[in-house]
Amino acid sequence: MKLVSNVKYKMRAYSICTLILIAVVFYGPEQYFALTGEVIDPYHVGYVMLFLIVFGIIGWFIDQTLPSILRTLKLAAISAVITAALLWLVSAPVFAMADTPKSDDGPNSGLPTWEQTAVYALPLTKQWEGTGPTFKCSASARGVCVRAYLDTVAEPDLPTICYGETSHTGTKVSMGDVRTIEQCEAGLYRIMRDMYWKKYRTGVTINHMPPQVDAVFTDLSWNVGPYAVLRSSALRSANRGDFADACRRHTFYNKSGGRFVRGLARRRSAGYKVCMSGVDA
Repeated sequence: MKLVSNVKYKMRAYSICTLILIAVVFYGPEQYFALTGEVIDPYHVGYVMLFLIVFGIIGWFIDQTLPSILRTLKLAAISAVITAALLWLVSAPVFAMADTPKSDDGPNSGLPTWEQTAVYALPLTKQWEGTGPTFKCSASARGVCVRAYLDTVAEPDLPTICYGETSHTGTKVSMGDVRTIEQCEAGLYRIMRDMYWKKYRTGVTINHMPPQVDAVFTDLSWNVGPYAVLRSSALRSANRGDFADACRRHTFYNKSGGRFVRGLARRRSAGYKVCMSGVDA
């Protein structure tokens, strides 16, 4: 196999540069989530991918013998207009999906509210998320307080407190911090609702769902991240109305680093029972 003689010239081509950028955009969100714990909205990623595809296709037909910043800016502007037009024509329903979860508070609501889901989600998550070191204290109504600990599973090691609260969850945590168990439960309620339930629910397109199924997806979001749930076959099954298959597929997440983890398998088994209790009801 012989390379072409003008490799350096071809590497400057819009189409080649675009392919490289598409690869960055495709893998970037996963790396960002691994480093920060924050989720990039998959729809925003899709918008950028579409723009790059349009840019690369048009750029393939343009003479690039001489480098030109002005030509590149013009191409980018044209690509942006075409991308916006395509989104408006083809993907207009996407714009109707706000950053808040889809719900209907009317009498015929089919999607549960957070309060309905929390009844099942909070106990399920608390069952598998430890609080770290505890000690007796008078500041708590129940006489229980917790100390911050160092999560050595995270890379790098991360100061953590309560049910997995870290700086990634919007709460600054330092070694030596102390919380009451009541503060931990309030934090779990708030973080699970705002950072996991709301984000995962932006991908729910069906207009009805048992709260038990919603709760299991919320726990899965807490455990593997909302971005992974938004791309999952389990959520696609739920959006088709096949909740039994969604419950089954959620159990596929029993590995870490490609290796089977017994603790994750047990957690998914417990989630499956909660999930199916809503399907069989």
